[in-house]
Amino acid sequence: MLVSANMTSSAIVRNMREQVKSYLVEYFFVGKELTDEVLLVDDLGADSLDLLQIVYTLNDMFGVEIKIDDLSRMLSVGGACNVVSELCQKKVRYYLTNEKGP
Repeated sequence: MLVSANMTSSAIVRNMREQVKSYLVEYFFVGKELTDEVLLVDDLGADSLDLLQIVYTLNDMFGVEIKIDDLSRMLSVGGACNVVSELCQKKVRYYLTNEKGP
């Protein structure tokens, strides 16, 4: 995940959303920007294998673990962005609260 040390949390979330959207544009060979409302199955033609591949790739891209139970929330571009954003924020909160001092 590409972020700068001086980015605000809202800028980081926007950056994250843009990275997810860019990946989906590339994955589905879409020649235009995707809006949050675009449905992965109905609008982009994703099947179950596509959804699993997307989950595995997003896990690798962001260092998170998207659970199979989260798939039902990831049926739109916005839903996928939201799940990744929530998991990354949980990860950051975990590291901030469990950080060990010298």
